[in-house]
Amino acid sequence: MGKKLLGITLSFVLVFSVLLAGCSSNNNTNDAKDSATNSTTNNASTNDTSNQASTDSNQTSTNSSDPNDPAANFKPIEITMLGDLPVGGKTATEDVLTPIWREKTKVSVKVVGVTAGQSGDEFWQKQIVADTLPDLINLYGVLGPQYSAYKLMKQNNQLREIKKEDIEKYMPRFKAYLEKMGGNIDDLYKDNLDADGKMWWMPSMPSQAALPTYLTTKWWANRVGEKPYYQYVRDDVLKKIFPNAKTEQELKDLYNANGAKLTYEDVNDIPIHNQAELLDFYRKVQALDIKVGDKKTYVHPQSSSQNVNSILWSMYSATGNMWSFTAERSTKGDVMTYIPWTNEWKDYIKMWNTMYQEKILDPGTFVQKDDQLNAKIINGEYVVFNQWGPVNDARALSKKENRGYGYRILSLFPGHQLNNKYQDLTYFPANLDGSGLGVGINAKVSDEKYIQILNWLDWNMSEEAAELRAWGLPEWSTGTGEDRRFKPEYKALEDWAVRGVKSEKDGNYYGMYDPQTNSSIGAQAWNAETFGVQGLFNPYQPAFVYPAEPNPEVNLDNVVLQLNSKYHSDQQIFFHQVGWTWGELDPDGAWAKADQTNGVYSDAAKVAVVQAIIQKPDKFDDNYAKYMKVMDGGGFKDEEKKMEERWKTLYAKMLPEIEKVKK
Repeated sequence: MGKKLLGITLSFVLVFSVLLAGCSSNNNTNDAKDSATNSTTNNASTNDTSNQASTDSNQTSTNSSDPNDPAANFKPIEITMLGDLPVGGKTATEDVLTPIWREKTKVSVKVVGVTAGQSGDEFWQKQIVADTLPDLINLYGVLGPQYSAYKLMKQNNQLREIKKEDIEKYMPRFKAYLEKMGGNIDDLYKDNLDADGKMWWMPSMPSQAALPTYLTTKWWANRVGEKPYYQYVRDDVLKKIFPNAKTEQELKDLYNANGAKLTYEDVNDIPIHNQAELLDFYRKVQALDIKVGDKKTYVHPQSSSQNVNSILWSMYSATGNMWSFTAERSTKGDVMTYIPWTNEWKDYIKMWNTMYQEKILDPGTFVQKDDQLNAKIINGEYVVFNQWGPVNDARALSKKENRGYGYRILSLFPGHQLNNKYQDLTYFPANLDGSGLGVGINAKVSDEKYIQILNWLDWNMSEEAAELRAWGLPEWSTGTGEDRRFKPEYKALEDWAVRGVKSEKDGNYYGMYDPQTNSSIGAQAWNAETFGVQGLFNPYQPAFVYPAEPNPEVNLDNVVLQLNSKYHSDQQIFFHQVGWTWGELDPDGAWAKADQTNGVYSDAAKVAVVQAIIQKPDKFDDNYAKYMKVMDGGGFKDEEKKMEERWKTLYAKMLPEIEKVKK
């Protein structure tokens, strides 16, 4: 995850409870190979377009005989969606979901990606000038007042307003599901209004913490929420350096011997607690000079080789800070600190310089494609790698070829306190704001297509769709809620959904996304048509409603992450976010503009930080000074200071709600 995000909401934090996967591209770009194409040719007006249904001959009836079927009067259409392209060759053998999606909506989806090699606003500017944006804009970290791409689209009348009455009229399934979970359309609409009083995106994953029904489920008690970033370590290598650390198999044995239970201490037995100890561990790994065949092995902490900026977030918690709602700015009380200006950040970049100079890192680290990165992970050539690598594929190959090793999670770092030097996340805001995770509709789509798109969104965000993603077809299981179970003939599917066991007929076989994969491709990049817009997920997922039980083939990643998350959630209290929005931190967009050109994730800073890493150590201080100098330009420093002052005002607005929930 980790991108240049300001105003990240609780939705962003809790979404990983559902996906357990990250995204390695920069927030306004994607390293996919395909380019976006012209997808909309309907002639309609822009922001003041009427959203009322039309009854012209362009809308023909299907063969549906159900008068209550929302799609009964739709004809089959294809819509284009700017989203995450499928990568890694994951295709279903017997896709059971896509046909249902198309039957329910009469919509098929063509997914197009951001043009490779374009960064910042370049892609959006070219698409706007050429008038080639697709029907839907569905990219992580793009829609919302804090994003420059969103501002560009609004300024050029590229987005269609979504009205509350349209949601109520054309999205009845989502409305019912939202109300069942304790929310309502009024609050959803209010929490997603822009400063102009209009709503320009449909929030696809509003925060579960703001919906009371979620808080009563086993999922909430065992969710994967706030936690440090982590890495995977080949356990044969781990054992050579720390003989008392458990291998993956030894951890499984302990889990089963204890009746399917582990403790926080059990899963954090690797004695690495800070950057110095982490670097020392990396050095010892490299000194072993382990080979895979004739290939050297390396440490690879990056989530993406194609996106250099991933070095800035891939180990972010190693700086002593958790990634949170103000991104690389940590807050403690009414004080906001820009972490890249701290000594801790310099130490972090210095560690990358050391790793590069001492050849701990692969020489191809900054130049290889991500497919090459993933192939090396799977083949065991990267003995330590980032949390978003395809670890289960690596495990499967080791098992298939009897290589004799597994993988352990290394947390960065155990014992982290949410209240520390620069940061206090004890009190955490929650509402139904979906910015950053929303879906925008092109202003050019016709009224008829707009209605059908809303119906498509309605289906994707319905309770029935959430159940299908979690459980597959209704006839595969019995019971409801926390009493639901797979039928015996679907034992392989149960093992996959509950225990993370990969097999020939697991969920992937049927076109269901595997939440245990932890690969660098998220669900929406695996099949964007059925997983790209998820809405309120099903809290009664198999992994949460099945009682834990001993199992020799269990995948313990979820167990480890749940324990790490619980350690931090026990330190945390949620309060209701009312009377303010994150947009107040940058009301006129001046900070976003300066951040784009001179902030830590700007192109200029990207070039400078790479030079600081790859140049010789005796040049580090000079190169680091040049890196910091980037942030002196473009008015960035002044805007950052103004942001810090606005935070004081915003924090004053939070205090009344915080006082209400204080213990």
